[in-house]
Amino acid sequence: MSTRKVIRAAQTLLRQMNRTTHRLIKGLVSWLLRGLLITRSRPRRAKAGFVLPTTVLLLLVVVLTVGAISYRTFTRTQQTISEQHRSGF
Repeated sequence: MSTRKVIRAAQTLLRQMNRTTHRLIKGLVSWLLRGLLITRSRPRRAKAGFVLPTTVLLLLVVVLTVGAISYRTFTRTQQTISEQHRSGF
């Protein structure tokens, strides 16, 4: 074989190897990204179910706190009124 044919054969072989490597890398990256997107989309869906219970729990805590403060204020007012009546103010 002449040197031109050897060079062309080598160039063709290198091009084919380059294309094959490029396809392999592209497929691998696509596969990895697809896998990451699928695994990351599941927790988003799972987290979406915690919005309503968290809101309800937060509202429950606020209502109970306001109720406890109101009840304590009411009983303290009643206690103060009864103490004033006893002392004859």
